[in-house]
Amino acid sequence: MSSTADSPELTSRRLRHSRGLGIAAILVVGIGYSLVMQTPGWAQTSYYAMVRALGNGTAQIDAYHWETKDKSWINGHFYSVKAPGLPLFVLPAYEGLKAVGFETFSADVGQRVREQNVYQWYPKEATTQNYGYSKTRARAMQRQISNEATMIWALGLLGTVLPAILMMLIVRRLAEGYEPGTGAASALALGLGTMVLPFATQFLGHMLAALALFGAFALMHRERRGSPRIALVAVAGLCAGLAVLVEYPLAFGGAIVGLYAVLRSDTIASGFSAIAKRAAAFAGGVVVGVIPVAIYNQWAFGSPGKMSYTGAVAIQGFSGHDQIGLNDSGFFGIGVPKPSNFVELLFAPRGLIAATSSLLDCRSLGSESRQQLLRWLSLARL
Repeated sequence: MSSTADSPELTSRRLRHSRGLGIAAILVVGIGYSLVMQTPGWAQTSYYAMVRALGNGTAQIDAYHWETKDKSWINGHFYSVKAPGLPLFVLPAYEGLKAVGFETFSADVGQRVREQNVYQWYPKEATTQNYGYSKTRARAMQRQISNEATMIWALGLLGTVLPAILMMLIVRRLAEGYEPGTGAASALALGLGTMVLPFATQFLGHMLAALALFGAFALMHRERRGSPRIALVAVAGLCAGLAVLVEYPLAFGGAIVGLYAVLRSDTIASGFSAIAKRAAAFAGGVVVGVIPVAIYNQWAFGSPGKMSYTGAVAIQGFSGHDQIGLNDSGFFGIGVPKPSNFVELLFAPRGLIAATSSLLDCRSLGSESRQQLLRWLSLARL
């Protein structure tokens, strides 16, 4: 082998080229996410109802409640059961799009879709029991949801696609730190071989919340590889708190990241005071991150401790809230795990084993050369 082939300059050039290919592949996957327009379901229309309500200066979705079943009935009004993080995040984009006429454009697209009898964006047959047993209302809601599909898709570019891309880039960076050359394959395995793939194409809070919580973990991972930095611990706590603002159940994940942040080996060796200092920093960041939840609850429901899950609609009936209390059992609807559900989650045709099988090849893919990265780029284009 010639000395030229081993020169530092050539090696550096190859590394930059490989890095560029990996990032390009990640961006192509993101473009692929953006080209998918899903049929709006209860969750998407619930989020969108909150976005529009916030744009009107209220949290009440009375004007839109028949478009979704993911709602609650509190103090004589309808509210989305969703956490306010995602709607608050996309609200400026919504106002900007509305200002330039995109809402009208979205309705025009929906009209053209109906004229061409394309039913991918809304159910062909609307079930009247979901709309107060009224055929007229069912058809009206069917038309309205098809009119909103393009706007919901556009908001999803910011609220779901962008966070998914950023999370893949963070995974790439972390993997490169362990074994150079594996970053792109690790990121693509995440983006194409896990539940990130379907969730990144739907207007849901999952990707934004996952980005915030994984960002907290990435900060703590970085901090652990150097000297202790309390400020970084506090920022990680803030990210964990913001994850809860987007998806309430991520409080459980935040607690795990908190343990990871606090139980650093040299901190444990330093004694209780060092542990307490890190715990206080992380907890302080979390509190700052969740303060907007308390403010929203006070503004919407009159109490900082009253959650949107309170009064969740179980059966809509004729009124839209004939029976409430959907999440009254357990902890906000979370009960004791059932072994049968565990088996189904793993081995069902759409379960985790089937959805993440490509991860088994992650390491071998990451150890291959530039040609393998090119093949990944070709796969991402498909």
